[in-house]
Amino acid sequence: MGGDTNAAAEATARYIGDWPRIGIRPAIDGRMRGVRESLEGQTMAQARATADLLTANLRYPDGQPVQCVIADTCIGGVVEAARSPCVTELGAVLERQLVRHLAQPRS
Repeated sequence: MGGDTNAAAEATARYIGDWPRIGIRPAIDGRMRGVRESLEGQTMAQARATADLLTANLRYPDGQPVQCVIADTCIGGVVEAARSPCVTELGAVLERQLVRHLAQPRS
């Protein structure tokens, strides 16, 4: 059992910053006039159930349950996906992580 504790402590010590979160952006049939509207609630409920499942069953190396972030709305097509603030935010997060990674001293 002590080996598990050491491995978790080592993983925690090597990681810089907060643990990553799992982002869930539900996709839905984008056709309007009743099709999309009738599925929006069900699709968001599935996203919440998925987040609950992941949080209950996955852990970070330090033992904490993983965190999930669910988008406020569904993606119903390519245009909506491209306009998503999640895409812009993800790009910014990845850029910050890359800068941190590159700034680490190499041995």
